[in-house]
Amino acid sequence: MLVHACQTCGKININRIAGDDDEKIILTLLNRHIISDTLKTPLRQSSITLLSNKNLPEIRKQLFGKPEQPLNK
Repeated sequence: MLVHACQTCGKININRIAGDDDEKIILTLLNRHIISDTLKTPLRQSSITLLSNKNLPEIRKQLFGKPEQPLNK
């Protein structure tokens, strides 16, 4: 799932990843994710655990079926 926080009102939305979403873009978002200190508490209170690059093998396994499958550029 993707977590989005509105920069205007701060509302947190969770969006499911669909089968036709581009896996490369999902990985790009993972590498670009920025979390401000002001969002950490509301995310914890909502029981939302964000993934990071340390979760990459499992993320690749979920997206591609193999943890170490290289991306075609």
